[in-house]
Amino acid sequence: MVLALLMGTTLIGGASALLIRQLMARKMGASESYQQMAEAASENGFNRILSVLNNNDPSEYRGYLYNLVNNENDDFNWELDHSSRTQLLEQICTDTSKELPTLTDGAKWPTGHTTAGDSTSKTPLPFTINGQDPRTQRKDGKGDIQSYYRLRSYSVNFSSGVGDGIVEIEGMVKRQESENDELLGRSLLTRSFKVKSTIKSGNDWGVIAAKHFDLGPAQITGDGKILWHINESEAAEILKADRSGCKDDLLSRINGTTSSNTNRIWPVLGRDKQSSLSTILFGDNRSNEENIDYYPGSSNVERVWSFDDTENQQEGFNCGEEEIVCTRAKNEVDQTPPEIEITSTSTSDTQSGQNDETGNPTLVSAEGTSKSYLHLPQLNSDNVNTWNLYCRRANCFEKDLSISQELEEGWVLLNTQPHTRQTWEFSEEDYWDGIKRWAVTENVQQNNEAISRTVRIRQNDICQEQSNQGTACHMYIEHMNLENTKIFIENDERPVVLHLELPPTDSNHIEGLSSGRIELSNNSLLCGVNSGESECNNKPERFIISQVIGNESSGCDLNQLQGVQQNSGELQSIISIEGTSLPAAWVYLHTGTFTLSSDAELTGVIWANSFCSQNNQLSLSTLQVDGGEGSIVKAADELWQWSENGALDGNAAMLGRTVSRGIRGSGLDMFRRW
Repeated sequence: MVLALLMGTTLIGGASALLIRQLMARKMGASESYQQMAEAASENGFNRILSVLNNNDPSEYRGYLYNLVNNENDDFNWELDHSSRTQLLEQICTDTSKELPTLTDGAKWPTGHTTAGDSTSKTPLPFTINGQDPRTQRKDGKGDIQSYYRLRSYSVNFSSGVGDGIVEIEGMVKRQESENDELLGRSLLTRSFKVKSTIKSGNDWGVIAAKHFDLGPAQITGDGKILWHINESEAAEILKADRSGCKDDLLSRINGTTSSNTNRIWPVLGRDKQSSLSTILFGDNRSNEENIDYYPGSSNVERVWSFDDTENQQEGFNCGEEEIVCTRAKNEVDQTPPEIEITSTSTSDTQSGQNDETGNPTLVSAEGTSKSYLHLPQLNSDNVNTWNLYCRRANCFEKDLSISQELEEGWVLLNTQPHTRQTWEFSEEDYWDGIKRWAVTENVQQNNEAISRTVRIRQNDICQEQSNQGTACHMYIEHMNLENTKIFIENDERPVVLHLELPPTDSNHIEGLSSGRIELSNNSLLCGVNSGESECNNKPERFIISQVIGNESSGCDLNQLQGVQQNSGELQSIISIEGTSLPAAWVYLHTGTFTLSSDAELTGVIWANSFCSQNNQLSLSTLQVDGGEGSIVKAADELWQWSENGALDGNAAMLGRTVSRGIRGSGLDMFRRW
C-alpha cells in the first residue's frame, strides 16, 4: 500500500509538473506572439506614415513634414499651431495650413498626442478598416485583440535635396476594452531611411532663377518656374500668417510687370550656396582632363579667349590692330590671334538705329545708358513733309505737320531734311533724379561703311587633345564685347561649355581686360551651330555659359552693370544682351548678373545671382525649337544623362519646385521590447 501511495504521488507530481510546463509554454508562446504582433504593428505603422507623407496629390501633400523635426523631448513641429511654428520651410510658399488628421477621441495623427506639445497625454492609434472601424487581429474568448501604433520621434539631417531620416515607431497590442497601460505586447522600432527631393515635371523647373530680381515685363513661353532665392528676413515677410502660402504681391517684390508670371514665382530659402552645381550638371572643368581647351603647344595649360570688335577696344586687348579675337595661356599676359576662320564684309553703316517695315524711324535706346540714338531713314521730296517725330524718354510718336500746338515739357520736336540719312544723338539729363527731357545734342551724317565679321570656331579648333567627341568641350572667356560680329561655335558633335571666368588656379589677371563680361549688341551674334552651317542650331542644352568664380553681384546697380569694378583683381561676371544676339543658351552665373540693354529673345534657361531687365522685355522660350517632345529641360536631361547617372540626386532642390519623398533604405532595423 505504501508503494502504491508513493507511486500515485509520483504520478500526480509528474502530471502536475507537465501541466504547469504546458501552461507556461502556452503563456510564453502567447507572449511571444503578442510581441511579434507588436513588432509587425510598428513596421506597418511606419508604412502607413510613409504612405501619407509620400502622397503627391497637391490637396493631400504633406511631404514637407520630412523637413521638420518632431519628437517628444524637444520640438513638436508636425502638430504645433502653424502660426506659432518657428521653423521655416525651404520652399516657403508650401501650403502647410491643413491640419493633421485628428481621431475621434481627440488624438492627433500620427503621435497620438491629445494636446499639442504635450508628450504625457497620448493615445495609441488603431489600424482601421476604410478609415473607420478598428481591425481585430485575434479573438481568444477573453475579448478582441487589436494592434496599435504611434510616432514617438522623427529627426532628419536634410540638406541640398537629400538626407537621412530616423524615425521611432511604437507598436502595441491590447484588448479593445482595456486601458492604454494594460498592454499584451509592446515594441519600439527605430528605422533609418532616405529622404530625397525630386522635381515632378518640366513645369516645376526653375527656368529663370536669381537672388536679386528686376524682372520687368518678361514673357515666358513653355513650362518653367521663376525661382527666387530669398533670405530668412524676406521669408518671414512674404509668408502668410496662417502658413497657407505666400502673400499675393510676389510679382511686385521682384519688380515684375507681366501678370501671367504671378503663378510662376516660387521663392526658395537657402538654395543659392552650392557652387558645384555647374560641375555636377555640365561636367568637370578642373581635373586636367582632355575635355578642356588648352593653349596650343603648352602642357595642360588652359587657353583664355577674348573678343572685341568695338572702335575703342578694351584696355589690355592687344594682339594686333585689326584683330578682334585674342587668346593667351592662363599664366601669361602676351596675347596672340588664334588660327580660326574669320570673314569680313562691308555694309552701309546704319549706326545703332533700325527702320521698321513701313520705313519709319526707330529709336534704339536702353534707359539708364548715357546716350541713345535715333536713326532716320533716307528721305526724299515725296515724303519729307509726311511726318515729324515727338520724342520723350524712349518713346517717339508721329504727328502731322499741320497740327500746331505747344509741346509738353520734356518733349522734343525733330524736323527732318530731305535727301539725307541722319542719326540724332540724345543725352539723358538728370536721368537718375527723374528724367525731365530729351535734348538733341548732335546731328550726325552717316556716310561710312561698317565692317561685319563672322568668326567660326570649328570643333577641331578647340579641345584638340580630346579623344571622346561625345564629351563636352570647356572654354574660358575673360572678355567679350561685340557690336557687329557673329561668333559661331560648332557644337553638334559635342556640347560646348563657355566659362565666363579665369581658370581656377595659377591664372594671371590682366587689368581692364579680365572683366568677366559678355556684351552683345543687336547687330552681333553668339550661338552654337552645326558643322559647316551658318545658322544657329538653337539647342541651349548644347551651348552652356557658366561661371562660379568671381565677386558676388549685389543687385542691379547701374555702376556695376556698366562695368565699374569693386575689386579689379576679381571678375564681376555680367552677360548683357539685346535683340536676338544670344538666341539659345543655358546660362548659369553663380555670382554673376544677367541683364538686358534692350528687348531680347532667348531660348533656354537663366540661373544667375542677379537678373536685371532695366525695364526691357525678355521673351524666354523653353520649348524645343526642333519640335521635340517636352521642354528643353528634357532635352538637357537626355543629353547630359542627369537622371540616368543620378546627377540630380541630392541636387534637385537647387533647380526648381520639388516634392520630398521617403525611401526605405538598406539600414538595419532595431526593435526594443519592454
